Amino acid sequence: MVQCRLALGIYTEKSPVVFLRAYKWMADMIRTTNLSSRLLRKRISHLRLILLAGIVVLSGCGSGAPFEELESLRQVPNEKWRVTNPAGFSMVKPFGWHQRIGGVSVVHAGSIVFESCDGQCSRRSHAEFVLGKWLRDPTKQERGLCPLTFQGHDGLGKEEWTEFKDRKLRWKYEKSIFFESTGNWWSLSFTVLCESKDAPLGKSEEYLDTFRISDVQVEGE
Repeated sequence: MVQCRLALGIYTEKSPVVFLRAYKWMADMIRTTNLSSRLLRKRISHLRLILLAGIVVLSGCGSGAPFEELESLRQVPNEKWRVTNPAGFSMVKPFGWHQRIGGVSVVHAGSIVFESCDGQCSRRSHAEFVLGKWLRDPTKQERGLCPLTFQGHDGLGKEEWTEFKDRKLRWKYEKSIFFESTGNWWSLSFTVLCESKDAPLGKSEEYLDTFRISDVQVEGE
């Protein structure tokens, strides 16, 4: 099983541990087993294959392309992937992304989070959409907001790149939108963490524009 995982290049956070255990297992077997010279050469050859596969996994398979998690943003939003929060709002999710639907909290009446990666990714880029229905005005906690119009509603927002020189993913892109409608405050944000400012933002604007406010569904109707 260990050899298969390494040979296939199935990368997880535990791959380095698996690789080292495989190496130790093979080394101990060769050292402690009374083998003929022919069989010994066969075992050594086997070990070399495992070493090669491990090197491939550790140096290549886990790194991935710089922006592979953002590839879905190149696709046009598909209504098939619309996700709805029972609090009365929805948005189309990029294909293959992970979702979390939140209920009532201290500040939210509901939330939706779409993430490009669930932890088993290259970690060379990461993106997310966050939607929220607020219990009170959230703009009082924000800085640098400018007037804007979103889907016919007057609101506030910002769009900026921020550099963190002490981090691997040193660049952060963030677009935030806040507006009031149907007696509630709503927020949408799109954030990308990446190694460079070359990250393709794709059709992120089109995905944000799929945001919809709907009547709250009453159970039993």
